[in-house]
Amino acid sequence: MKQRLNTLDILSLVNDFQRLVNMRVNNVYDGNNPQIYFIKLNNSGCKELLYIESGARMNTTSIEFSIFRNTPSSFAGKLRKHLKNKRIAKIRQIGNDRLIEFQFGEGDYCNYLIFEFHSSGNIILTDKDYKILTQRRYHVYDEENKHVYPIDKFEKIDL
Repeated sequence: MKQRLNTLDILSLVNDFQRLVNMRVNNVYDGNNPQIYFIKLNNSGCKELLYIESGARMNTTSIEFSIFRNTPSSFAGKLRKHLKNKRIAKIRQIGNDRLIEFQFGEGDYCNYLIFEFHSSGNIILTDKDYKILTQRRYHVYDEENKHVYPIDKFEKIDL
């Protein structure tokens, strides 16, 4: 069984997900696993459930699940606050990378949900200017894990 999505898989997913454009977000749920999230979508009677396993896979289903957590995590709560009742305006692959961007709403009320499918992945919620509002995984840099890139070596090269 395939464990990771490659660039062609992402391209295929994005093409398949074009049918989700104009669907409205009903709610966002956590799965029992902390890496799993569900987005319930609806459009004039047509219901879909977007299943997201951070960094691993993403698919849709019309089957009703009952494996949601009783209380939402802070990340799911933030997604609910910003995405609930918004329509999906656009779905695209960013460059040729393993990134999928969902645009919810339009104009000043636009939010982007970016899914990374690298290593352990990440899910990032941004505003209309791509300012990060929340993300699933954080990394704190301190003196022990800080790396300074030696840019001064490149500044001395005269072409």
